[in-house]
Amino acid sequence: MKRKRLGQAVLWILVFLLAAGLAALLVMQRRRSAPKEFMLAGAQFGKAPQIFVKQCATCHSPEGFGDGKAAYLVWPRPRDFSQGKFLLVTTDNRVPTDEDLFRTISRGMPGSAMPPWSHLAEQDRRDLVKYVRALGLRGKIQRLMGLKGGPEAASPMKKKTAEETARYLLEVGAPLQLPPEVPSSDTTLQQGRKVYLAYCAKCHGQEGRGDGQQKMEDDLGFRASPRDFTKGIFKGGVEARDLAYRILGGMPGSAMPNSEFKSPDELWAVVHYVRSLVKPGEQERVVQQRRTIAAKRIGSPPGDDPLAPFWDQVQPTYIALMPLWWRDERVEGVDVRAVHDGANLAIQLTWNDPTEDRDQSHFTTFGDGAALQFSADVDPPFFGMGDPAGLVNIWMWKAVWESDLVTRSAPQPIYPRAMMDFDMAVKKPGATTAANVPSKVADRDPNFYAAWGAGNLIANPHRPGSVENLNAKGLGTLHSQGLAGQIVRGKGAWKDRVWRVVFIRSLASRAKGDVDFRPGQSARVGFAVWDGQAGDRNGQKSVTIWHDLSFE
Repeated sequence: MKRKRLGQAVLWILVFLLAAGLAALLVMQRRRSAPKEFMLAGAQFGKAPQIFVKQCATCHSPEGFGDGKAAYLVWPRPRDFSQGKFLLVTTDNRVPTDEDLFRTISRGMPGSAMPPWSHLAEQDRRDLVKYVRALGLRGKIQRLMGLKGGPEAASPMKKKTAEETARYLLEVGAPLQLPPEVPSSDTTLQQGRKVYLAYCAKCHGQEGRGDGQQKMEDDLGFRASPRDFTKGIFKGGVEARDLAYRILGGMPGSAMPNSEFKSPDELWAVVHYVRSLVKPGEQERVVQQRRTIAAKRIGSPPGDDPLAPFWDQVQPTYIALMPLWWRDERVEGVDVRAVHDGANLAIQLTWNDPTEDRDQSHFTTFGDGAALQFSADVDPPFFGMGDPAGLVNIWMWKAVWESDLVTRSAPQPIYPRAMMDFDMAVKKPGATTAANVPSKVADRDPNFYAAWGAGNLIANPHRPGSVENLNAKGLGTLHSQGLAGQIVRGKGAWKDRVWRVVFIRSLASRAKGDVDFRPGQSARVGFAVWDGQAGDRNGQKSVTIWHDLSFE
């Protein structure tokens, strides 16, 4: 009887603990979910909510907490609006003005994955400013109330107190007053060098190359890299006033602090000195600007030889690239040339690459690559592989596939100590080598190879070329059109430290997801490049915004 009662007691204790755990989970779920009163709605935002969800939420998340689906691929991290810390500010309390946010949205932030949105209507951008502010205020209130994690959640406030506190913390301060500008001269540059060595060199290095000894972290605890001034890339612009605001006011959320100087002369002296380190035109080479690429009409069908002399007669359009995971040593941009003969479209990409990376046979090696992305929509979907409402067509060239067309890699030469005693994939037992490995692809049964048997072109020895025709409707949705849908041809050649890659496809296509090109009309096109030497693969790559492709 005692054992029976003891067992019942243990059972009731377990039931009680289970019920308590479920109750705690429900409470936690209620705390994670924002009440309906925090929903943002109203005509005061215009089309901004729809634009934000379509173009911004993939990185910043629909709620603006900086944890969107693509956030893990991006560095510097997407801005968390609820923190109220924006890099480019012109106020004494480091809270941005509407104009600060408007300029950031319009110009983007070179040196990061934040592109410019200047192609949007001005009113839409100003409505986006209001919407971003509203998201930031809502997010700050939720954090103060403990509805969202973070330091503020340790002592949650009541709603009224949280709202008052949030509004106080996010109130725009007085304009940061810049002293009258002192013109640049040999004397100011010499003075600027002295001020720079005293205040800036410990992070940015003696010669401004970002190689100082000071270890740096941003407000989120991520390792921060000081700006290499010689690269000429500045998030807030390279003009003297732009740099003066960054130096004087700092960059909230980053490791760049605000500064104090003994005199206005010191401020302008260091500004002019930093500008003197920049090579002319460097900033312009990295700024993302929407361009038009004209496909020139030619009389004969375009060939797929990337080294054909006739490509030198086609005027290139330079397109700047931005690494999603930013690094100074990178592929800066691509030259794009396009031609058509009324039936076929050919596009050549060329970019500088000091190393030819064709080998991807080991888990630590990665190959070079390039891709074109197309949309027929006048208002295209998100430039990062589309979205559920906007399908995109992608042509992807891989250097390793180019090599496979000549000699297909096999595991035995790469891993010589690997042994194979029996191969079930052999269809003809007599057609094997001494090691019992089929000597011909035709002697293998694809049903015994998971990837090949499932139709994966990566493993298919019969794939027609080095370009794959794919579709996507957002992150994680990339899928091949299969062997029958590989209607895009292409070739790549590496010569004199430069990759030249040609993509060719008929103008017309009725396949689902393919863009039907027509002379006299235009399509949207984006570009991506993978640098194997830098470890690029999958989502780690350099990309562009949408550009326009027109046809003569």
